[in-house]
Amino acid sequence: MTERFDGSFTRQEPIPEEGIAAALSVMQTGRLHRYNTGPG
Repeated sequence: MTERFDGSFTRQEPIPEEGIAAALSVMQTGRLHRYNTGPG
């Protein structure tokens, strides 16, 4: 193996807009727990 990794192990990639929107949707509905899966 001759290729060397010079990147950062601690720097995280930004969260995609779709992921942020999905997380906001869950937080706005209040349906954060697995047992809260019924309608409404």
